[in-house]
Amino acid sequence: MKYGLIGYPIAHSLSPTLFRAAYPDRPEMTYDLIEESDFERAYARFLKDYEAVNVTTPYKDEAFRKVNVADTIARELYAVNILKKKDGKIYGYNSDFWALQKMLAPYAKKEPRTKVLVIGCGGAAKAAALAALKLRMSVSVANRDFRKAREFCFNGGGMIPLRLDQIPKIAPNCNILIYALPVRLDVLDELPLEGRVVVEANYKDPCLQSLCEAAGATYISGIDWLKEQAVAGYRLMTGIEPDEASVRAWLTGLLIFVFILIRRQRAEVRELLERLEVDRVRAWPAIQILAELMADVANAAAHSGDSAHLLAKRLDRIFSSDSGEARTFKEAFFVLSDVCNAGLLTALASRFPNLSQTELAICGMIRLGLDPACISKVLGYDHEQTFYNRRTDIRKKMGLDRTVPLEGYLDEESRKLQLIHESYLERLRERYR
Repeated sequence: MKYGLIGYPIAHSLSPTLFRAAYPDRPEMTYDLIEESDFERAYARFLKDYEAVNVTTPYKDEAFRKVNVADTIARELYAVNILKKKDGKIYGYNSDFWALQKMLAPYAKKEPRTKVLVIGCGGAAKAAALAALKLRMSVSVANRDFRKAREFCFNGGGMIPLRLDQIPKIAPNCNILIYALPVRLDVLDELPLEGRVVVEANYKDPCLQSLCEAAGATYISGIDWLKEQAVAGYRLMTGIEPDEASVRAWLTGLLIFVFILIRRQRAEVRELLERLEVDRVRAWPAIQILAELMADVANAAAHSGDSAHLLAKRLDRIFSSDSGEARTFKEAFFVLSDVCNAGLLTALASRFPNLSQTELAICGMIRLGLDPACISKVLGYDHEQTFYNRRTDIRKKMGLDRTVPLEGYLDEESRKLQLIHESYLERLRERYR
């Protein structure tokens, strides 16, 4: 049984690994990336070789036009993200809706009706709004492009379109806030979150989690959203129940790297994740391997609760091996540390060509926040003193004054490189202000 993902570009996608996590005991079920710059070629491959496929950007509209039978939800949203062969016809489904309906159902009330504010009007936001509406909730949709929100609310019926500047006035009367924009709006700081349910779509760059924790709000993360969407989608595609615990563990593992290995402030992590998105092709090999590693750690941590300790043990075991897999992991690990540090290692290699690959790796791991004991394990040193000797060699090759700490120097150089990305990030934020 063959399944896959249609889109372009999708070489960076982790979907095949996620599918394997969903069906760990079904090796006969495979999942491929069907990457074609022309939708018709991708669609032809689906017709020839696959039972069902997920569809992602930029082909969702074209996929909808290929459907012979669309379920009621797909017709209302004018969008499908699943194509499936059945009885000689092509069926279309939208798994975003079913994921959101499951997440919102526990909060639905008849009297008084639950009030929902959806911020954004993209595909995920529309699915969320329709899911809330079908649960007989009162729904308002706020968007930068008011005409788009108005058109969607008019077609959907029973929803209220809003401009972004109306959010502070409407939000205090809402029970549920669904945030489906890719970047942070300044207005979020003004929202009363206490006692409310907050659902955030963006799992890569969450901007509401800390605010919810401070306010005591119920927070439903993008990881939960993505997990429910994947589970609902796989169930529709295959007709076989996926392993939900395994899916969530895998998705959690993908991000453990950020929140455990990189010991940074939340604002810095957001920017690092943004750069990962920009440099995702470079980061792909490391993300693929790290995600699988972290999934194992997450599964084990669910029982012991000590993720950091388990991670150190796994790194120790992998880096102490001379296998081909270990060498691949090491290379990927160093590439990813370079990406996360805004190209710091590449810049250092250019500025100080006498630094060895291992010395560059040490610089990257210091900047990532790993302590001497962990770095020593990663590099296979029997004694921490070896690490300190290498650090002294690095300082000499860089010509650093003894009053300048290596950590401080690396932080400053990384900060300078981060400024290169600021104009891009600011332009992205401006689009949604």
